[in-house]
Amino acid sequence: MKVEMTENEYIVLKEFIDINKLDIEILSVVVDKQLFNLGFVEKIPYVVELKATEEVIENASEIAMDYEINAYNTPNGDYPSNDDENYKLYEKYGWIWDLFNSNHWKLCE
Repeated sequence: MKVEMTENEYIVLKEFIDINKLDIEILSVVVDKQLFNLGFVEKIPYVVELKATEEVIENASEIAMDYEINAYNTPNGDYPSNDDENYKLYEKYGWIWDLFNSNHWKLCE
């Protein structure tokens, strides 16, 4: 799986993999500071190559989806408070579901 992301997204993804003890291997990280230095992009792009089985990717997706479910599972169906711990986790890790369920990556065997 190869994906382009920002430095912050890369850091959060590594944290997500670690705290959930996922069997996802980071094969390589390519950082292109020149694109940023030349003004072609607003943030330094990271291209990250990951290796994982489809089963592990599905598990990671479910974990990321659980963050959203827990955030919005509020009493009376109200919108969650920005101070709610479950909502903070969703804000931090919720985008990872989109990462693993987009068509913009390929699974590395």
